[in-house]
Amino acid sequence: LEKCQKSLEGYLEQKQKAFPRFYFVSNAKLLTILSQGSDPLAMNAYYENVFDAIQYVEHDKKDKTIIHKIHGDGGDGHEVIPFIKPVKAVGNIEDWLTTILNTMRLTLKYHARSCAAGVFEARSDPSNKLRPLVDSNIAQFALLAIQIMWTYETQTALEQCKTNANAMYSNALKQKNVLEEMQKWCLQNLGTKVNRRKIETLVTVHVHQRDIADELYRLVKINKIQDENDFDWLKQARFYWRPSASDDVSSDGATVVSVTDVDFNYQYEYLGAKERLVI
Repeated sequence: LEKCQKSLEGYLEQKQKAFPRFYFVSNAKLLTILSQGSDPLAMNAYYENVFDAIQYVEHDKKDKTIIHKIHGDGGDGHEVIPFIKPVKAVGNIEDWLTTILNTMRLTLKYHARSCAAGVFEARSDPSNKLRPLVDSNIAQFALLAIQIMWTYETQTALEQCKTNANAMYSNALKQKNVLEEMQKWCLQNLGTKVNRRKIETLVTVHVHQRDIADELYRLVKINKIQDENDFDWLKQARFYWRPSASDDVSSDGATVVSVTDVDFNYQYEYLGAKERLVI
């Protein structure tokens, strides 16, 4: 019995090393997953155990080994994200799950790049162009777009505050107007619960961003902040799309989250439409 137990643990360890997310699955459930590895459709019951927000994946109707899309949770109106290229679910389950993970990240990076490009058009006319940007993106990238826009506008205002006395006031007013615009959406029929959750999350996060913009304006006004290098700005979580940077997904740009003097690369994990009570 001890020999069998040791051999089983060695086998599971081998699978966990090949796909590290298996470490977060109980041995009993992992054995079930591995025993059904020859049937890709059977994995649909277990995606939530190894991915943060994937409820199930969509297989080709004629060939079940081909996966085209991932589906989030939330019931009717849930988010559906087509892969930029189909995933072939053949061979060892840990191998094609790794392919799903890599393809998911590549797909979400494509969406991040797209939402970053839309930010610069939306910021020119938020009352008319912000809503189309939000509606055309899944929840996490609608939120990322709002965060990139806030970071860009606030940092630009800080860079200009020495030569333009009204730069920070104008930025604080702009963030207030963006918040008021998004608050109007909450009074409309937003259709599904998932979409309402998405809009409410944007409002919750931007309340925090508006408060930071107001506080920075106050600090500039009393000469406690001189430029974008002051700690009161650097201590905030700041979001950037850097087209000339690279990350471990690809070399054609990177989404970067900066806190103080540390940069973190965005990991492009699908997060779904999550509620936010606090930041």
